[in-house]
Amino acid sequence: MKKLAIGLLLASMSVALVRADIAVPPPKGQKFVIVKHTIKLDKDINGYLFFTRGMGIRNGDFAKVELTADKAVTLTGFGKFGLQLLAVPAEVAKKFATEKELLAALSDKMEGAASARFQQSGLLPEKDERKELTLEHVITGIDAKKGIQMRDDGTAPKAPEKEEEASAPTGPRTVVAGLALTAAFATGGLWLARRRRIG
Repeated sequence: MKKLAIGLLLASMSVALVRADIAVPPPKGQKFVIVKHTIKLDKDINGYLFFTRGMGIRNGDFAKVELTADKAVTLTGFGKFGLQLLAVPAEVAKKFATEKELLAALSDKMEGAASARFQQSGLLPEKDERKELTLEHVITGIDAKKGIQMRDDGTAPKAPEKEEEASAPTGPRTVVAGLALTAAFATGGLWLARRRRIG
């Protein structure tokens, strides 16, 4: 009986994993909206290279993005969990022989690097008729400890209280994997029960 109980417990745990994959609804009286981000530099910011990558269960590869104080750039390439913007001192980047080597070595722990993260959704009151917002960010400072500092030109929507749940993956691969795990545990529980009866 103990073995059967363990098998059923594991099966119920796997069901919980599948349920966690379901998108979380917005709080009462609010709604999710798509948020687009544009970004440019303050005129006093210089001496950095910038890179972006989509964040997800498996993070995407970094890609270089050209940022200036003259023209705002629209951020693209979001993953399930948003987008990371990484600033690297130009002097540090020069230590790598090629851009390919630099891209392969990029990380938050690189000397002098700083980052910021953006989400592709936000919360607005249900009565608000807007279905999409564009936020304009201006980078005003870069600090390895504090990250990338920005000011926002425009009204920022409220971020979901639990970003991980709000942007939890709902892809078919994750659901199928969870169902397969459930079936495996359930089958194991039945096998243990039959073995117990035979013994």
